[in-house]
Amino acid sequence: MKIRSASFTVIVILWMILLPAVNAVSFYDGGVIVNDNHTSLLSDEVTGINITWTSRTQEIPQFVEDNSNAVGDHVVVIGTFPHAFNITQCELTIWNPKTGINEMVISLGSTISYDTYYLDRTNQTYNIKLNGTTAVNDFVIALRENVTICNFFTPNITVNYPIEIDSNIVNLTWFCNDKNEDDENYYSLWLSRDSGVTFVLLMQNITQTWFLWDASNWILANYIVRIRAYSVDMTSENNRLDDPPMSYWPGDSSEAFSGPVAVGSHSDPPSSFQIYTTWLTYEFGSTNNTIKVYYTIYGSPPPPTEIEFSVTDNTTLWIKKVFHPNASSFTINIDGLSVGTHELSISLSYFGPYDREHLTVVVTASNTVPTSSLQDWNPFMQSLAIGISLGSITIIAIVIILSLRLKRNPIVEYIEDI
Repeated sequence: MKIRSASFTVIVILWMILLPAVNAVSFYDGGVIVNDNHTSLLSDEVTGINITWTSRTQEIPQFVEDNSNAVGDHVVVIGTFPHAFNITQCELTIWNPKTGINEMVISLGSTISYDTYYLDRTNQTYNIKLNGTTAVNDFVIALRENVTICNFFTPNITVNYPIEIDSNIVNLTWFCNDKNEDDENYYSLWLSRDSGVTFVLLMQNITQTWFLWDASNWILANYIVRIRAYSVDMTSENNRLDDPPMSYWPGDSSEAFSGPVAVGSHSDPPSSFQIYTTWLTYEFGSTNNTIKVYYTIYGSPPPPTEIEFSVTDNTTLWIKKVFHPNASSFTINIDGLSVGTHELSISLSYFGPYDREHLTVVVTASNTVPTSSLQDWNPFMQSLAIGISLGSITIIAIVIILSLRLKRNPIVEYIEDI
């Protein structure tokens, strides 16, 4: 009896030790259920666990896999567990490692869904985790990585050829459609008279697909029209119209262009360039001596990407270089001129050989005092200077004489003992 009792005790102890390990992981239909008292285990291979998506434009559920795309208006991610798991609560987490967006929703039961439309205002790539908790507090996890979710579609716009319906009255029309059901398209209109290099804003924050442009006060030129269309979700609390286009939500946009139309009544003012100084002085050997040249270019076609300029020094060619006309001015360095007076002449090839600006540059020798400075003293100042000089010489002579006498008759001090 004692031997049997001891054996029974050993069996009970072993059973108590091994029981938690046996309960920690149980197998069901090829899948793994993990107790939350132990290390979590991702269980993408569990049969019957589904992560799918649908949208307004894709009503049939599509499986969400790693490195897949979910494209549609209002993409809804759906997580579903098999009934045999007896899931009582679901968690669905969607996060973007790049932007830091992290959204989690919780739902009772074995099914959960989330509309991803408001995650970001642009299409992004996310990771998705589905977590289910069973009635006995076990849980199972499924993970999908690098899933691109596209909720937003840019407007598709076409611009018709501008039609002049009256003298300098131009009818601008266009067509636009948008795959996002809640979007209302807002437009901005732009004009270019340099073949599309630069544009100026004509009108913005409009919703109609036409505009009558009165070109009477515009310079006569060939104009290209650019229409930019924005997606504006009027059902969203994030959307505002007070600061277009920055206040638009989601604000994705596309643009299209018209062919050229010749309108306008005013001629271009002449292109020109100039410098605002006619005299400059600097010391020989100094650096960073410059001339700033300001220019204005009108009309079309646009100027070349490089414009040549030249500088003559007393009618002799001194500098010949190019500049890029992407601003309203450029700078010429005039270091290195010799001492003396230089008559400089500046010309730009784009403006023709006879359009020149002139400048006089005086280069002085370094560390010199002009000879005329002594001649400018009046007689009183000259006399005063001479008097001061003579007085200084006299004082120096007296000091020298006294020094010699002291050396010949040294002073000796006697101290009597008391």
